[in-house]
Amino acid sequence: MHTGNDLQQRHSHLIIILLSVIVGAVLTALVLSQTQKPPLLVEPAMAQRSGGAPQFEAVAEKVLPAVVYISSDIQQPEDPRQKEMRRQMEEFFRQLPPNFRPQFPDGGDEESAPRARPAAGSGWIYSPDGYIVTNAHVVRGATKVTVQLHDVEGDKKEYPAKIIGTDPRTELAVIKVDAGRQLPTLKLGDSDQAKIASWVMAVGSPFQLQQTVTVGVISARGRIISGESQYFRLGDLIQTDAPINPGNSGGPLVNTDGEVIGINVAIASPGATMIPVNIGIGFAIPSNAAKTIVPQLIEKGKVARGWLGVTIKDLNENLRTHFGVGEGEGGVLVTQVNDNAPASKVLQPNDVVLSVDGKPVRETWDLQSAIANTPPGTRVSMEILRAKQRMTLQVELGQMPAQYAGFEEEKPAAEETESNGLALTVKEITPELARETKLARDKGVVITAVGAELRDRLLEGDVIVRVNDKDVNTVAEYKAAIAAARQAKEKFVVLSIERLDEEGKKMTDVVDVPLE
Repeated sequence: MHTGNDLQQRHSHLIIILLSVIVGAVLTALVLSQTQKPPLLVEPAMAQRSGGAPQFEAVAEKVLPAVVYISSDIQQPEDPRQKEMRRQMEEFFRQLPPNFRPQFPDGGDEESAPRARPAAGSGWIYSPDGYIVTNAHVVRGATKVTVQLHDVEGDKKEYPAKIIGTDPRTELAVIKVDAGRQLPTLKLGDSDQAKIASWVMAVGSPFQLQQTVTVGVISARGRIISGESQYFRLGDLIQTDAPINPGNSGGPLVNTDGEVIGINVAIASPGATMIPVNIGIGFAIPSNAAKTIVPQLIEKGKVARGWLGVTIKDLNENLRTHFGVGEGEGGVLVTQVNDNAPASKVLQPNDVVLSVDGKPVRETWDLQSAIANTPPGTRVSMEILRAKQRMTLQVELGQMPAQYAGFEEEKPAAEETESNGLALTVKEITPELARETKLARDKGVVITAVGAELRDRLLEGDVIVRVNDKDVNTVAEYKAAIAAARQAKEKFVVLSIERLDEEGKKMTDVVDVPLE
């Protein structure tokens, strides 16, 4: 039996419990209102899905018609690694259903002699009249280039393309097709405005699978990787985790407005595998580089770059202290100045370059890009430290020589390789060749290839000293001596040669060579 006090006490407890429930519900609602706010729009120019990612369907629809597939026949040998990689790729794709298999051209015979070999890549249309941007390595050395367009549904035609120009230092190239119609184009965006973690889409033909799109974010900025030449590096690259694979080279990396902010160029891949595969690290050339390079390639077919003619290196802490570089300053050290180079009258070894035209130089890449991106003949102002004294100098830039620009150096006719009808090939010895190769002499004529019938008597690297009784120091003299023997209707010539043995000692020999 409950008393009045018991009932009153029980009512009080119920009221307290109800109040607690109400307060708890209010607090929960307040917390949820703070934690369930809609996500911040990272790309306000694009509509967003419920998950916060951009609607890439609209981007793909805008971009895909202007992305092309490029097929090239490149005159180069196929090394065993390339051959094995191609074999593994073909075997992998044969496991797919027939409708999903790309068509791999016949690899040809097993010899490694230079010949036209198939290569594939991507590109994008720069102008309505058919100029297309791609990577230099997609078309470099090609004897034939064809393009497959995707602006008209059902168009399976392969359009022949002309190589307009290549720039190995940026790995950019321009080709042109005549489609007989105005083509859709892509707009170059501002790569300087592309932020880390912003959304991007890579478009191209990985493993010859055309019209493939992959998405990701910009992972990092300002990456530098080695280029194909010993004289330069690819710098200021955009790093992305959007999957990029072989065949994506030359295709666009676009932002969520469909603007090209990069041109896909390379991937990082485990060295243990024969087939390069995506591991979430790809690289693209920034679009702002293309803005200056592409118009020059279209107009002139090449890019003229400034040149100082110096060798430089980055400073470590000890060198910074030794040369008197201030705290927080950058600077690069000049270690060598080439004879007769533009800088030879102004700069000296052990100078520290601090700035170019007022822009700080903090590492070697800063100085290399500042000079290379300035036209030849331009006078630039350089702030330097010399013997710990700060000074400003004026330097007129020369034009970068071919080998430093990534092209093969043009050589005089006298230095060109000649066979002259014999079962061997010779070349004139240059100072560069003498430094790079162990030869018995630093001038004259060296054998670079030997026919099968002479391999038991002559070797590559043998230096020809005389033909019959005539001394030869140039290819011209060698050719004249052979011509004289032919004119005299001789059946053979006698070559006096010099070579180095395994211990580096000079040896001489005399060899008779039939005249064909």
